[in-house]
Amino acid sequence: MSEIHFTPVEVAKIAAAYLVDKPGAKVLDIGSGAGKFCMVGAACTNGFFTGVERRKNLFLLSEILSKSHSLVNTDFIHADIMEIEFPAFNAIYFFNSFYENLFQQDAIDDSVKLDEDRTPFILNLCGNNCVKCLSARG
Repeated sequence: MSEIHFTPVEVAKIAAAYLVDKPGAKVLDIGSGAGKFCMVGAACTNGFFTGVERRKNLFLLSEILSKSHSLVNTDFIHADIMEIEFPAFNAIYFFNSFYENLFQQDAIDDSVKLDEDRTPFILNLCGNNCVKCLSARG
């Protein structure tokens, strides 16, 4: 399951370094899970990382882990991605956040309702906002 749902640490380091193109850059991690990408990015860059996760247990775990490592440049939000204000961020990261909606046999758990019909709309929303972030970078 980990190779499907979770970003490898080496990939997180490279992606975070790329996304933080200036000090204080605000990076949104869509489907942040336990917060690994945000914490790796916060430890390796001078950016600020916000993770959004709809699974409450993973959201709570990310807050605990971030505090236990004294990371001050992370924030975690327990919400649906549809509630997030994308323009507040300079960069967006998502790694297979919606995979389980399309391939429900590979779901992480059964704590959230999966919706195959909603996935194309969400991917379009996220994709469009990723394009806007990239365009703003020049």
